[in-house]
Amino acid sequence: MVEKEEYSDRPVPQDARLGFMKPAMVWAGFTYAYICIFIGSTIMAGLGAPLGYYAIFLGQAFLFIYAGLIGHRAYKFGLNFPMMCKCSFGRVGYIIPMAIIAGLVTGWFAFQAWLAADLMVGLYGGESFLAGTGSGALPGILGTTGLWAGIFAIIFGFIAVYGIRTMAWMGRAAVVCVTVLAIWMIYSVVSATMTGDFSRWTKSVKQAWGINAVAFPIANHLMLFIGAFYTAIAGQLDFFFGLSMVALGAPIMIIQWVSNGTTCDGCLYNASQGFRNLLLIGKPEKKLSFSWKKITIIVMICGTAVAASNVLNDIVPWLLLISTIAPLIGGILIGHFWIVARNNTQEEVLLASERKVNWPAIAGILSGTAIAAYMITYVPDLPPILGGLIGGCAVYPAIAYATGYASRGKRTAKGIGAERSGT
Repeated sequence: MVEKEEYSDRPVPQDARLGFMKPAMVWAGFTYAYICIFIGSTIMAGLGAPLGYYAIFLGQAFLFIYAGLIGHRAYKFGLNFPMMCKCSFGRVGYIIPMAIIAGLVTGWFAFQAWLAADLMVGLYGGESFLAGTGSGALPGILGTTGLWAGIFAIIFGFIAVYGIRTMAWMGRAAVVCVTVLAIWMIYSVVSATMTGDFSRWTKSVKQAWGINAVAFPIANHLMLFIGAFYTAIAGQLDFFFGLSMVALGAPIMIIQWVSNGTTCDGCLYNASQGFRNLLLIGKPEKKLSFSWKKITIIVMICGTAVAASNVLNDIVPWLLLISTIAPLIGGILIGHFWIVARNNTQEEVLLASERKVNWPAIAGILSGTAIAAYMITYVPDLPPILGGLIGGCAVYPAIAYATGYASRGKRTAKGIGAERSGT
């Protein structure tokens, strides 16, 4: 039943679309990541006011357009992120980029569970990694980050196991809790590349853009703003925003649990969609042997082990890695669905996904990688995301048109592989 409802390996039909509210709540919960408060604080500490506010606003505007372009096409064809990658790179060509992204998102799932645990230990347990020393109310092993990271990974993970409808309820809780935190901050002192996994459930173009607006700039901007505003006023970031002594810290604990939990289940959902599609590369008769639910549980167990091991105690490397790799793939998706294949039908798009390799797309992502590496090495002031956009939106379409893979906004018979013999 779950497998049929989640459409992990086929387009979501119109009569199964969920409309606006449920996908919007899932997307909002995903982008209500507690860690974004610290990112906002770091931006403000580095740039100061008002430049910090400008940087956050411009970043959110970019993410709205970036995620909106991908989400628009996800809605049109009913495709999740892995299927969009398969259509763009080919059924063999997408293996490596999809495996990398699915692995990174699994790591992000593990980190969010670990962060929820470490913050709790910093308030009630012993020595935490990030949030100082707790009160000792949780003695011995009960006051350690690793134990609670494993517990939270399982709790949050099972929400994703039951699919996007259950995740929507968690998203609603996150919206309420974080809004309360924002109101408290103002009164007292002060998760876009994989959007297809959520946008495909909408029923119209307006809804597809609407849920991205809920995520970027509304929800994510609020989290970044909280950290930036607090740092601008207080001069430093308190992990608990002055709430650690209010009702024994219960309010802030509930807020961070729900915030990190919704990001956790969103990451696990994304990762499972990816790994499920990667398994379908095998023999056709094995396609139904492993359900999406089973894959989600396996990924959850792996993420739980990583979270409990305390190996992901530094967010910076993950942010740098994700911010460099994800745009390389996102740029290809934008270039493919808006320039190379913007006029193809759903049938043609899906037919092209059975081609082994879309070589112009491979050339685009390799060139984007080279440009991003050059920027990181020689022009560090420029964001490496530009490499992915240049490779995906300029190099890939140019090669596709020059080699006859595309013409007049459509993939040709050569590009689709209609005349192919397997290549």
